[in-house]
Amino acid sequence: MAFKDNYYLVRTGNSLTDIKKWISWAKKTSPKQRFILVNNYALKMKTKDKEYWKSRFNGGLEDKYYVYGSY
Repeated sequence: MAFKDNYYLVRTGNSLTDIKKWISWAKKTSPKQRFILVNNYALKMKTKDKEYWKSRFNGGLEDKYYVYGSY
């Protein structure tokens, strides 16, 4: 899969505001790097195991947002 070959996980978090601040800072420091923001919470809530994932997110075991960066 091309996505996994070109991008790697650079940051995770639960606050969208903090993630967006970090992305804007990272774009200033390395303008050639590209970022993809993945809403992990929305993806997991579409599965049939919705209650399981709610308990994992509420318990702090999973992060809601993943940021992938190119290299």
